[in-house]
Order: sequence, then structure tokens, then C-alpha cells
Amino acid sequence: MDIEQYGLTNQQKRFVLEYITDLNHSEAAKRAGYAKEMGTALLSRPQVQQAIQDLSHELAESKVMSAKEAWENTSDMARASMADVYDFSDPENPKLKPLSDEVMKNVHEIELSDGKIKKLKLYNRKDAQEMVNRMHGLYTVKHEHSGPRGQPIEVTHKYDDMEELLAKMDEMIEGKKMKQAEIIDVEIKKDELDIARSGGEGTV
Repeated sequence: MDIEQYGLTNQQKRFVLEYITDLNHSEAAKRAGYAKEMGTALLSRPQVQQAIQDLSHELAESKVMSAKEAWENTSDMARASMADVYDFSDPENPKLKPLSDEVMKNVHEIELSDGKIKKLKLYNRKDAQEMVNRMHGLYTVKHEHSGPRGQPIEVTHKYDDMEELLAKMDEMIEGKKMKQAEIIDVEIKKDELDIARSGGEGTV
């Protein structure tokens, strides 16, 4: 997948790549150079959501085994059952089955007594199922922002035309007359302005 097709800034691209590693928007924002609080706002942007969804699907179907294996393991956890572990032919006296490596990878906790398994606990199926749903993009989070006492957020700036300000920032970045750190600062500020313009939090 060509991440350039989504019209993202360098910082937004970094956020997308960081987010798909652990699905944690706050930490992904931090690792991409934003404030942690920016994660929610970035995740609400349609082009960012689309890039994350497309890249996640591509990883799941690709030869990048680390990502694919993580999806498969999480799916196995969601499907795991105590019937994989115990033989319930006699409900009053269930017997522990031989535990294969395939079964053991879904075991979260084992309690031993005198060298024998006394208690065995699988990973939480509900949590695993929710994670699989998140990986498939089945959860759409809607974020609404407001000012004090539920009032609309007032955004102030020195330009009468916000489009003009954002365009000038693009010119600064594309001009390549800035140091990399300065370009990053401008891109971050541009994101904040763009988010504020579309209904995000903050005063510029």
C-alpha cells in the first residue's frame, strides 16, 4: 500500500504506522511527536482512519508474519474453550486432556500443586473478540468536542482566512528551506489548526 495516496503529513503517516503496532492512539501520538491528547483527534480524521484500515488489512494478508501471526493468535484466543483443555464426558469428574502447544498458547494462567495442574485459566474470550473486532475496524468511535458548560469552542487566529494560513504552512514545508525539526513543528501546528477548524479542541 502506498501511504502517500492519503494526503497525510509526515507526522500523520508516522502516527498511522505507530498506531497499527498496538492500537493505542495516545501512545502512537506520543511516538509520532504529538502530545498524547492529540491521538483521539487524529484518529477521528477520515483520511487517517482510511489509511489505518487499509494498511491493517494489507498486513493481515501479507507475508509480514509478525502482524499476521498476532491476528491469528488473537483469533485463537477468542475461539478457545475449556473443552479444549478438559474432557467433560463425566461432568462430575472432568479430566485434563494432554495439552498440546496449540492449546497451551491460549492458556493465560496455570496453578500447580505437588507438580500437578490444580487450576488452569484461559485468556478472556470477550477481550480477545473485542480486539479482533477492532483489528477489522468494526468499531467506529465518534468524538464530539465542546467548550466550557457545553458551549461551542471558539477558535481565534490572526488570519481572516484559515485556508490562507494552512496554505502558507504548506508552502513553508514544500519550500524545503527549513530544518527537519522546524518542518515537524510546522506540520504539528498545521494539524492542530486543521483539527480546530473542523471542530476539535483548543484555541490557536
